[in-house]
Amino acid sequence: MALSLSFTARKGEYPFFSVNALGKYAAPANGVAPAITSALLNAFKKPVALEPLNIPTFLWGGKKLCLTEFTLSDGRISDANLYANCDAVALGQRNWTGRMTVRMEDVEDRDLIAESANAIIQTGSFIFGTTAGNRIEIATPTAQLKFAGFTTVGDDLAATIDVTLVRMGETPEISIKAF
Repeated sequence: MALSLSFTARKGEYPFFSVNALGKYAAPANGVAPAITSALLNAFKKPVALEPLNIPTFLWGGKKLCLTEFTLSDGRISDANLYANCDAVALGQRNWTGRMTVRMEDVEDRDLIAESANAIIQTGSFIFGTTAGNRIEIATPTAQLKFAGFTTVGDDLAATIDVTLVRMGETPEISIKAF
């Protein structure tokens, strides 16, 4: 089976992961469905929207950014049955990329365009949620920013920035954990 993963967070919406799976079909076996109990139902956490009070951390290069959108994707494209008469599923190479829309800071505080032009490798950290057991952290130890253009958010000037996660040595390019 081959899996690809992406993450989307937009202001005012519930952040979500998308998983695409491709594999060989196997007919389901007969069995008994699990009992639905209140304990099982209570295990589900109430979702919260992407709002300022639910984001304790959004840092790039160790500095806070104000965001309206943040997306990441592993860039994998699954392909099945590349050859006739041979069952197989191929999963392409990981190529983590993303995009964020953030408020433009004063150049004296942070020059996102210069950081992009100079291809600076930096860390990224996104923590969503404030309740223990209902938080997620996405950390990128080696991210590179690429300025994609300007936009407006309300009366503010904002930047759309592409993100490329670079794998350096044995260090994974991304860490995703719930806590």
